[in-house]
Formats: sequence, C-alpha cells, structure tokens
Amino acid sequence: PLECLWLDIDYMDGYKICTFSEERFPQPGELMTRLRRKGVRTVAIVDPGVKKEGGYSLYEDGKSLNAYVHGVRDEVFEGEVWPNPAVFPDFCRKEVRSWFGKEVADFYLQRGLSGIWCDMNEPALFHVEGKTLPGACRHGKKLHAEVHNLYGYLMCKSVFEGMLRSKPVEPPFIL
Repeated sequence: PLECLWLDIDYMDGYKICTFSEERFPQPGELMTRLRRKGVRTVAIVDPGVKKEGGYSLYEDGKSLNAYVHGVRDEVFEGEVWPNPAVFPDFCRKEVRSWFGKEVADFYLQRGLSGIWCDMNEPALFHVEGKTLPGACRHGKKLHAEVHNLYGYLMCKSVFEGMLRSKPVEPPFIL
C-alpha cells in the first residue's frame, strides 16, 4: 500500500522553493486533498538555496529583511546549487529562522502537505571547493567555518517551529 508520496525537486517551478510547477502540478492543493482522502500523505523536499530572481516573493522578502548569508566583502553571498544563482538564509539569526519557517510552513501546509524533507542543508553548493559555503562567509558576526555544523540543524529547527505554529494540533514531520 502507498502511505506517502515524496516530492523531489522537480515539483518546483524552476527550483524555487515554495512554488509548484504549473505544468506538472496545476492544482497542488486539490491533488493533496484527494491523496489525503485516500490515506496518502505527501512530503516535499525543501532546500535552503533561495533562487535570486527579481519578483520571486520569497527572495524579495528575504532581501528586504537582509536575511541572507554574506560574503567576505559584506555582500550577499551567491552560489550555484539547483537554483542558480542562489542565496542562503542566515539561520543563525532568530528572526530569519522565524521568517523562513513561517513561509515554508504556510506555503506547504496550506496546500495539504504533511511534511518537509529538508535537504542540501550542509549547505551544498556546486562547482566550489568543499562543495559548501566558503568558511569566510558571514552569519552575522560568526564565520561559516564556526557554524557550518549548525546550519542544517537550524534550518530544520526553523521549519519545525514554523509548522508547529501554523498547525499546532498535528505534530510536524521533518526529515
């Protein structure tokens, strides 16, 4: 029996988290409702890399909050992962965790998903030595080298707390 459907990155519109491809998922909320009625839960993958694209609301909201990790010259660090270019939330800051967690929880829970698969949160990067954020990137006053091992945990904590606030009657499922 099928108990859960896991959605990998191809459900997104152009690898942008908090989106669904209109071609592949024209009515995601209706689909999730029909699946849930049949006893099938749905979990979607979410990566921390936010596509840097003008007009993309998640990117724009994070930009207005100055929510992203900075490089060595205090510019917002840009890297390449599935979205290219991508920027990365600074989960070391409570207000960023709160913002990101709320955005993710609201988007996916409103469409009937049951959980979030937090992935690529080393955070992974393509085409750079070490395949992650450079150690000199800044999370507030901390270097990435100092908080590298916390990044994935803090992303998961952000999403967990966002889901708990959005739907307190159902325990959040985070992978």
